[in-house]
Amino acid sequence: MRPAVLVCDRGGMVVQAAGGFGSYAGWPVEYFVGKHALELVIEEDREPLASVFIQAQERDDFTVAQPIPFRIRTASPDGAIFSADAIATGQPAGDDAGWVVVLHPHDQQTTPVAALTSLLEAQPLERTLELAADHIAGSGSDGRQISAVLLTAGLLCEGLRTFGTTMPHELADEIGRHGATLLCEHSLSAPTPLHRPALPTALADAVVDADYEELILAHVPVGDTGAATLVVANGTARDPLVDNVRQLIDRAAQVAELALRSDREHRILLHASRHDPLTGLGNRRRLDEFVADRSGRRLTMIFVDLDRFKEVNDRHGHAIGDEVLRTVADRIAASCRPDDLACRVGGDEFVVVVDDVDHDEAERIAERIGLDIATPLPRHVGIESVTASIGLADSGRHGTMPSVFVIAAADDAMRRAKSVHRRP
Repeated sequence: MRPAVLVCDRGGMVVQAAGGFGSYAGWPVEYFVGKHALELVIEEDREPLASVFIQAQERDDFTVAQPIPFRIRTASPDGAIFSADAIATGQPAGDDAGWVVVLHPHDQQTTPVAALTSLLEAQPLERTLELAADHIAGSGSDGRQISAVLLTAGLLCEGLRTFGTTMPHELADEIGRHGATLLCEHSLSAPTPLHRPALPTALADAVVDADYEELILAHVPVGDTGAATLVVANGTARDPLVDNVRQLIDRAAQVAELALRSDREHRILLHASRHDPLTGLGNRRRLDEFVADRSGRRLTMIFVDLDRFKEVNDRHGHAIGDEVLRTVADRIAASCRPDDLACRVGGDEFVVVVDDVDHDEAERIAERIGLDIATPLPRHVGIESVTASIGLADSGRHGTMPSVFVIAAADDAMRRAKSVHRRP
């Protein structure tokens, strides 16, 4: 959809309409002539438009000194809603005084407003990335033969993934199949056209079948945690790339970068809030969440309390003590099964939550953890070895207790481990 211009008389009746390649919001521009401007917008948006007319009519010179854009929405014949920025300027000319109203559709803006709004409203990342890619879209009827998908690797999942709904499915699928090649071959931040001869044969054929002439790649920097590239299918190949297309691609890539970096920082903060910074194991919050998520299941908690750890700190210093804790944590984590959870819940206290095993098996796991901890420490740690007292809390013995009671039993088991298993 392209911008349209309406010329209205002093009362707001449309006397001329032009632009939009002959149509606006699905209506021929001639449809608007003879209608009041307020009839052309949905009911909720009529008040701000009317206020412009009213304020200017109150001025002797019938002008708006500094027109300010405001949003209006127009319904198409099939009920679809199109948003636009409206700029209404009063034109004083005696009896011929009137208005010039410019409607600039949001889908023609170089800035992807919908994607930015999605990002600011903390909508799902997938939705924001989809909107950023979909902003680069248009058909031959509006002069913009272009569409895009955002290709990612190792970000939201381990493999390749594409986001966007406007590109023909067959071409989008072929881009996904060649995603690794596209990501590896392109790392420049500036949008770079790839003409068909430079593409793999199957991908070049898909570009032709979809009536495009080239692909344009725009790298989206996301750090060392993955890769992302905006892949644009362009129906009119021009060298060099025309400025308005380059700007459109740049803006969409920038919003995608903001969204991906924001998500990455959120994940980092979320991980930090649930993990112990010294050892990398889960913390008490992670333990509580893990147990609560498995409420009603049979859980066994294995409690590990290092023996005489205070003496290690007092005799060798906290740097050696920290190295001991890191080494012990690594050994505990290595002793766990993939679905178990290991946490550090105190200075020298650790908990392993084992899901759905009987008490005998849990005791065997606890024994293995104890033996691994007691294995002589590497030379760089600074002391020869440490030992630990270990206790168990088994929810299954109490009929798969709710999580709150598992936590309470865990505390009791820790006290029992200290009093019963702690060596003199």
